[in-house]
Amino acid sequence: MSTNSPQATKIAPPKNRSATSRLFISAYIVQGISQHFCLIAQPLNNFLKGALRLDAASVSLAVSLLMLPWVIKPIYGLVSDCGRFSRNGPARRIFLTWVHLLAASAYLALALILMAVASRGPSALLLPLLVGLVSLAGLCIAFATVVFVAMTVDRSHMNESARLYFGQQAVAYSCANIVSVYLGGQLCSRLPAVAALTVALTLSALPLLCLPFVLRHFLAIIDRSSASDFEESPPLPAHSQPSFFASLKRLASSKPYLVTLAFLIFWNLSPNLGVSLYFYECDKLKFTQSWIGALAACTSAGSLLGSFAFRYRLADYFQRRNSTYVLVVMGGSSALSYLLLSTPLSGIAIELCRGFVFMVSTLAIYGLAADVSPKELSASAMAIQIAVLNLAMEGSIALGGFLYERIFHKELMPLIAVSSLTTLLTAFLVPYLGASPKNEPLATVVK
Repeated sequence: MSTNSPQATKIAPPKNRSATSRLFISAYIVQGISQHFCLIAQPLNNFLKGALRLDAASVSLAVSLLMLPWVIKPIYGLVSDCGRFSRNGPARRIFLTWVHLLAASAYLALALILMAVASRGPSALLLPLLVGLVSLAGLCIAFATVVFVAMTVDRSHMNESARLYFGQQAVAYSCANIVSVYLGGQLCSRLPAVAALTVALTLSALPLLCLPFVLRHFLAIIDRSSASDFEESPPLPAHSQPSFFASLKRLASSKPYLVTLAFLIFWNLSPNLGVSLYFYECDKLKFTQSWIGALAACTSAGSLLGSFAFRYRLADYFQRRNSTYVLVVMGGSSALSYLLLSTPLSGIAIELCRGFVFMVSTLAIYGLAADVSPKELSASAMAIQIAVLNLAMEGSIALGGFLYERIFHKELMPLIAVSSLTTLLTAFLVPYLGASPKNEPLATVVK
């Protein structure tokens, strides 16, 4: 095919690819520290349980509300595709700078409020303020993530594998997360609940303040190294180029896309063990806060191993539809393994396996999502799918805490059985999964 053809495939220059990898690594190291389910996760649970005296159902509800910024990702995707934040060099640099600075400001504002609480005691407004400010930080970080994911999907349209970039991002995230969650456990074991959360918020804000300067450096290299950058692949002829909203309408009727959405819903709808497991380990197994933090670090270490395994061995294997059955079995078995949890040593083995399975499953599912995401709606399509995944996760967190506290009367075993069963039921959707040709425009893919 001639390079002048409208459908010609572009290959990014080596310098461009190197800068892109470094940009993703830098961004996801910061995400592995600063997202609300990283460094501040255990101090937050400890604060809600210890300082505010909330039960497992209430803590689960509060934590699920913090997922809301990740649920409304389609809005970010639409803004990104309309404003071309993921593709326009100057706009992208300005946008990423401000969202990270705003996220850091939200964390620091909450830290200042908690310092006042330490001297005066908690008030009725503290919980809404906490949820609001952490959600604001999450909103900014989630919006930045949409831009990074759209950049990743765009690379897959430039003859590069989105799965490999997702693998790089996961390795960077997991490495940072190992350190951050372990540090969160140490803060909880050495400091009062209010002080531990205050320090965690401050430490989470610092990388967000530094990241914009790093991103601007790598984005400048990317913009200079290729006159076409990410977005400027040869345009479709004017008579065949679909309008933005016409593309959205076609996307909504795409069977591969809709089936993938359904799979994401059922995959993450199983009751989440997270908050319930924290209460169970504290109240029933009497694990110390430092041990709980160490177990969280083991989960991240397992995720890191899963990232490497996926990056170097499993990415090609999980491009096959039938390999999704393996994901389903792995997910169900991972939940069942908690039936063996009794000591910190058994917890280490379980959390390592859980982290490995979680990361391999996540990367494989992101690969499925990228395969059915059309080029001209890369940000919106991926944002919708990840939002659906997060919406199901939000529901699963609240459902898990409710079942543990209200239905199963603080018994973990029935919750494990329900979680495993609902994961295994997703196997019925696997035969209907299919990928659209990702290098074709949506107008020719969706009939």
